[in-house]
Amino acid sequence: MEATREQLTSVRLRFVVASRVAGIGAPVDGVTTALRDDNELKDDCEHARRLGFGAKLCIHPAQLPVVNVAFSPSKGNSNGPRASSRHPG
Repeated sequence: MEATREQLTSVRLRFVVASRVAGIGAPVDGVTTALRDDNELKDDCEHARRLGFGAKLCIHPAQLPVVNVAFSPSKGNSNGPRASSRHPG
């Protein structure tokens, strides 16, 4: 059984609050498994930003453009969340 977004919200908010209390950067959101659905990915990114996440894990390079746009700082806010991509190896 897969948990819904609503069922996970309270747990996800605990990560955000714990990060802020600890004085560390915003947590990184988990993956979106819909590889071919940019609308779902964008919606997941927007939800994660609203909760206070600062980045999102990707499982496919095709997801990077959507995630980078969603987590790039807005104009006039250079201290906002940022996206980062690292290739292992």
